Amino acid sequence: MPQPQQTVALAISASSETCSLALRDAAGAIRELSFPARQQSARLIAGIDELLRGAALRRGQLAELRVDRGPGSYTGLRMALTFARVMAAHAALPIRACTSLELLAIAAWRRDGVALDRPVRPLLDARRERWYTARLRLDANGVTFASPAAAVPIRAAQAAIAADETMLATPFVRAQLAADAKVIDLPTLTAGDLFDPAVCLAPMAAEDLEPLYLMGSYAE
Repeated sequence: MPQPQQTVALAISASSETCSLALRDAAGAIRELSFPARQQSARLIAGIDELLRGAALRRGQLAELRVDRGPGSYTGLRMALTFARVMAAHAALPIRACTSLELLAIAAWRRDGVALDRPVRPLLDARRERWYTARLRLDANGVTFASPAAAVPIRAAQAAIAADETMLATPFVRAQLAADAKVIDLPTLTAGDLFDPAVCLAPMAAEDLEPLYLMGSYAE
């Protein structure tokens, strides 16, 4: 049977050490490309054009822009979201956005073997003796926050951990958790996850698209 036509959309995730791009064509096929975040200034536009050529599409055929707002890398987010704002405003593209916490949770459930009914808790090092964290669940409504996302003192973050959660952490953060804690390595972020049907993307005006920095004042 023929598949329903999809909106042609570009996705950008640059909150980690890797800048990831993904393009969905009208048939629903998704193409991805990634490169080190430090190469973003030289490769972002070329990478988008490479994806478009591979799908036999032009920039003018894009109908939507999807972005990862962070929290995460200061430089990566600043460059990627500034580009996204300009691109969206110039081409009159609607923007839909989510956080890196939701994408990390999706990666844990979809690719890293965490049971779909098990809550997950990303633990991101926000420096200044803080972790940026939230409890996330997957239910009929998609990925949902079961606790507010915030940067909190490490002791408060440790106290918030529940026995039914799987934590997602770097080796540095993992070393500060209890020996019996259920924890896996922080998943690799990919822009393709912005097309996962369980990710709840919020419509956002270009002028309102601001990065969520790990150490920003919003996190206090």
